[in-house]
Amino acid sequence: MDIEPHLIGFLNAQALGAQALPEVPEERPDQLLTVERTGGAGDFRMDRPTVAVQAWAPTLVEAQALMAAADRAIQARLADGRPVTSCRRIGFARFPAEGSPRYQAVYSLTAYETD
Repeated sequence: MDIEPHLIGFLNAQALGAQALPEVPEERPDQLLTVERTGGAGDFRMDRPTVAVQAWAPTLVEAQALMAAADRAIQARLADGRPVTSCRRIGFARFPAEGSPRYQAVYSLTAYETD
């Protein structure tokens, strides 16, 4: 399964006040979430991806608040068994970059093909 589009769709359905995207657009909105698969392994029916979610905002305080809201949604509702069956946060940190305040959370997931 391709976990990035699934997680992006999930986050966009959560009404977090920021759009989730696969990458930062040229004209970056004030707040956004990005989703990136950073590792993991699987086979034709099961996947165990590691995924990073970054919250971007005008200030570190706003980025932390957005990441906390996204994290609550991910941990409470993502692993509903269709197709994600487990979700464990393995990191939550300030991810500073010049002029781009952001926070990042990293998750270890288990997902199964649904076809």
